[in-house]
Amino acid sequence: MNKPMNNVSRVLQVAVMLLAIILLAMTVAQATLAEGQTVLIVYGDEDAGNTENLHADWASMIGSAGTLEELQFSGYQKTMDVVAGNNPLDFFMIENRDCIADFIEKGLVSAFEPTRMMLDDIAAMPAFVQNAIRDNLMTEDGRLYGFPNNINSRESLYYTDAWTDSPFRDMSPPSSFEELLDFVEIYLETPHDGFCFYYDRLGHANVTWFVHMLMEYHTLQCRHAGYEPVFNDPDFISMAERTRDLFGRLFAIEKDTKHQKGHQLFTDCYAGIATNGLDTFTQDNLIPWRIKSDQPPLFPVSIQIYCVRNGSEFVDQAPAFFECIVTHRKDPLSDGNINYASYTLVHPDWVDMKAFRTDKAKMFGEKWVFTCATQEYLDSVWRLDQHAVPALEYEICWDSSIKGAHNEAYAAVDDFVNGKESAEQFSIRLDRLVSEMPGS
Repeated sequence: MNKPMNNVSRVLQVAVMLLAIILLAMTVAQATLAEGQTVLIVYGDEDAGNTENLHADWASMIGSAGTLEELQFSGYQKTMDVVAGNNPLDFFMIENRDCIADFIEKGLVSAFEPTRMMLDDIAAMPAFVQNAIRDNLMTEDGRLYGFPNNINSRESLYYTDAWTDSPFRDMSPPSSFEELLDFVEIYLETPHDGFCFYYDRLGHANVTWFVHMLMEYHTLQCRHAGYEPVFNDPDFISMAERTRDLFGRLFAIEKDTKHQKGHQLFTDCYAGIATNGLDTFTQDNLIPWRIKSDQPPLFPVSIQIYCVRNGSEFVDQAPAFFECIVTHRKDPLSDGNINYASYTLVHPDWVDMKAFRTDKAKMFGEKWVFTCATQEYLDSVWRLDQHAVPALEYEICWDSSIKGAHNEAYAAVDDFVNGKESAEQFSIRLDRLVSEMPGS
């Protein structure tokens, strides 16, 4: 009677063993599939404009064989840590505020051969931008370390066309920060009815603003020359004192729009946006970012580029993926977005400025149309290379990834402008901020 029960027991044991073997085989098969699956990990900026459609194309290029994962973060050190970490990115977006040169020098990005589509896209850009790409992103044999998604300028200072009718018309307009200070001295002692120094409809120009300008010009020149800025220097200290004193006198007189009468002689602008809309200006009117006139006439640009990590399995496929950037470059222009700033340097001929100005008037009222560039400004971008040299520094004096660094920098300027610190104390404080930046 026991034998049949033993046979049944053996059958059950065999069945359990077979089931275990089958389950193990299925697990191994699933693990093998997962290991063989292609995963494209991308860091992109959700505010970049056309990344959503761009990344969708990349996902379709991988197909059913893999997946696309996106990460969102910011800051130089965070980007560097992730790219160099144990779970590195394949494609990632960086800007010159993230120190593109550092990623190249550390061997974290792979150079690739650009396609004809990519080369044609670059060739259709203004010469100034082509120079920036060639000098900073291209190897001697024509390979690229990354492909630009967006290119923007910094807010900069210009003299306006009102200069030709002003009492100062026989003088050459300032072409450096030092010459600007020289002019302020003359301006304060010369009758100028019908003209003002700087008409600021947006209400933000003040002594502090021009001290920051001095800091930024100095920083850009130093970094362009290949070294970090030193502020505790006799020349910078004396220039800072002169800036505070002269602009303090100026803004005591022209302290607000009620006291800023007549046509402005100077304006700041980002992407052609003026501050009052009364007078025209173009890139031909640019005051370069330099302290002295014997320094190179720099103009800062921010190049947002996609790179492929050195060692990624997608290195050979990078050109095909980056061609999608060219395909989708016009996306933000076609979706009704009136922000044209990303195109004023890349492809100014794509911008329908008349349509943008009409849209601005409909959305916000005619009085805000002055915040759009003029067609004359857009046309002048093609001549920018005749007046300026591109400089790929965007983050000035401090790094945004350092907690509180921006606040401390502004506090330092405020204390100096308000007389709480001497120029020397101010310069020492700035040097400490620079020393705390990653890589210093």
